[in-house]
Amino acid sequence: MSAGPPADIEPVHEPSKLQRLFVEYGRVAFVLWWVMALAVMIPLGVLAGTKGGLGLWGSVLAGWAGAQPTKPLRIAALVVLTPVVARWVGHEPLAAEPHKDADAHHGDRQ
Repeated sequence: MSAGPPADIEPVHEPSKLQRLFVEYGRVAFVLWWVMALAVMIPLGVLAGTKGGLGLWGSVLAGWAGAQPTKPLRIAALVVLTPVVARWVGHEPLAAEPHKDADAHHGDRQ
């Protein structure tokens, strides 16, 4: 006898704000994420490469590692700026699909 729900039932979870943002704004959110990430990584990598003599891959790794502490701030900025940038470039968000109720999704199984 197994503990837990039957294998054919998928757990229902609410998508995060960030996931909904990428679904609604698609390409705008994706491009904005990489613009912000590269805006942090490139200067850090160049600085590490010129001051530390790390070479190309060392500079890339230093830029990536140095940008990791900024990730929470970049996520917050992405959530705030994506709708603004989307309006600025004339992109309409996709209509969010209503969340299905767990009972309607899985039936009345007990």
